[in-house]
Amino acid sequence: MVWWCTPKVVRSRLMAELPFMASENIMMQAVEKGGNRQELHERLRQHAIAAGKQVKEEGLPNDMVDRIAADPAFGLTREEIVAGLVPENFVGRAPQQVEEFTSPMCSSLSSMPTPMPWSSTHP
Repeated sequence: MVWWCTPKVVRSRLMAELPFMASENIMMQAVEKGGNRQELHERLRQHAIAAGKQVKEEGLPNDMVDRIAADPAFGLTREEIVAGLVPENFVGRAPQQVEEFTSPMCSSLSSMPTPMPWSSTHP
């Protein structure tokens, strides 16, 4: 396995991007607490641009969650925001689609004979 495909690296990169993917959910969470949707949308856009610049141009970690938590217009704590950053909530039908796509192939492969340890090719 190559280093960038390890579960910890994948999760780290996913969590760095998740605040951008969850921005609408964060905004609606703040609207439910009485925030103005249009104002929050603009503030969220500004926070996203600043956080994105920090990540892409300066090589620093994504601080979008901290920016939003520090902004009184949102009325959200860091903990409330992070509680909504659940990767599984943003994948849609991907797990089922992968299963549907790979299932026929996997069942075909499982019926193939196992190559001998000294063999470099499959039978």
